[in-house]
Amino acid sequence: MTGLAQRPTLDAITGRVFHSAMTETGVFECSESMLNKLWQNIRWTQRDNMHGIPTDCPQRDERLGWMGDIQIFAGTGIFNMDMAAFFTKWMRDVRDAQADDGRFADFSPHPFGRNERFTGVPGWGDAGIVVPWRMWQNYGDKRVLSESFESSKRWVEFIRGNNPIYSGGQSAAMIMATGSIQIR
Repeated sequence: MTGLAQRPTLDAITGRVFHSAMTETGVFECSESMLNKLWQNIRWTQRDNMHGIPTDCPQRDERLGWMGDIQIFAGTGIFNMDMAAFFTKWMRDVRDAQADDGRFADFSPHPFGRNERFTGVPGWGDAGIVVPWRMWQNYGDKRVLSESFESSKRWVEFIRGNNPIYSGGQSAAMIMATGSIQIR
């Protein structure tokens, strides 16, 4: 705090927790206090990073909806809290940010032009497919799968056409096993 004539007392300051409205659904408790504390920290971190978009780290100036982070955390997030409304809204942002050639943005919403930088990176863009799939697995909601089908198809076609280790329907493992690609 700055601009005060004197240092405030602790009872003069009130802290408020705010985050997107998500009901806690998962519970974990065991006889090991360290594991219980870890789980509490995970829940707090989830709350701290859900403000309309899934941010990755509120402690520094990088508060964007990084898709790689939420792609990994979606299953845990759904276990901990009811994420259905949150993800349904956010997946609209993801689809809106998709480039004309099928690239998903690395973060959504995307503050740059959707055909500009920070797009098309596997692992990050895969959230455009993984999050709707997780929603279907956990909530049985086919609607988000249906709404995301065309954008998911465009992403797969983009990867298929632009990935240097994907060739003619063969997986990277098949290519390396047969020696039909040289790594330099």
